[in-house]
Amino acid sequence: MVQWFNLAGIVGVGRAITQPRLLVPSLRVTSIAEVKWQELKEQRNISRVVFDKDNCLTSPYALTLHPTVVESWHECLRVFGPDHVSIVSNSSGSLDDPDGKEADAIEHALGVRVLRHTVKKPGCVQEVLDHANEPDSSRICVVGDRVSPSDSFHTHTQWIHTCATQANS
Repeated sequence: MVQWFNLAGIVGVGRAITQPRLLVPSLRVTSIAEVKWQELKEQRNISRVVFDKDNCLTSPYALTLHPTVVESWHECLRVFGPDHVSIVSNSSGSLDDPDGKEADAIEHALGVRVLRHTVKKPGCVQEVLDHANEPDSSRICVVGDRVSPSDSFHTHTQWIHTCATQANS
């Protein structure tokens, strides 16, 4: 699927230039395999986790987890429960997936909900917050592989930046 022009991403880069603190994640790891999900829940008071799928969990457009993250993915689901873990993508579940078939396939393959949203990241912050149904947005952890597309989430949530594109390693 082709991802069309992303105005929210361009605006996000402009915000990051004027507010560099937005580029500092709560936690930086090379892979989600390094995340200690139980500690995140207990010590940082996280109640929900929202993942960017491509390069964090899978290769782009793939439906299967990258082998290096399978164990961590299952641990995250065990700690938070599948109802408290979701995926937000700029392809699946977005207007680039108008009939929702890609989102449905991912939900079936990975066992969690894919957020249907009308604005691409980072502009879909409010849609993510509404979906999470968590009154305290600091209890939401957003996991992404890029700094600029996730910068708007940083002001509202805790944010994990995965430095490596593990799906390509």
